Amino acid sequence: MLNFSRILRPAIITFSLLYLFPLFAVGQNFNDKKSLTHDVYDSWKSIVSPEISADGKWISFLETPQDGDAFIVVKNLVTGAEFKHLIGYSGEGTDAEKAAKSKFSYNSSHNIFLISPSKAEIDSLKRSKKNKKKKAVKKLGVMDLSIGEVSVIDSVKSYAMPDEAGGWLAYLKEAKPDTK
Repeated sequence: MLNFSRILRPAIITFSLLYLFPLFAVGQNFNDKKSLTHDVYDSWKSIVSPEISADGKWISFLETPQDGDAFIVVKNLVTGAEFKHLIGYSGEGTDAEKAAKSKFSYNSSHNIFLISPSKAEIDSLKRSKKNKKKKAVKKLGVMDLSIGEVSVIDSVKSYAMPDEAGGWLAYLKEAKPDTK
């Protein structure tokens, strides 16, 4: 009678060494990596609100983290020039990416957008106990696409531009606070 344990034992050992041992060795490397936490998720950035200029030479989009300051990125597709500007804090209870409303001028010479308060400005308002009535207001950013410089107009509620005629920009300022 044949003894199968004698015949199978070398086959089992060979199988274990060739196939199972490498799995354990690879498994050890995975344990050395840092695990994902919610703090890591907050640093991930999304690209939202893409827009193309009328002449097709410029694109703009908002680069927004889950929790942190968001930026508008405007890129020239011909030269590769890229301009970036802060549009405000993007986090729980804020609307910087929705409020930015980026728009190119008809002749593609400017990009207009609203700027919400940054994280530092919001934190400063929260810490300030004497200015309880003071609220964070938006600003208007006008980016000159020839040099990437941004002109900022304070206390702006909204803006509008004509669809087909360049050179005009209308904006509505915030009401001045009562000084009673």
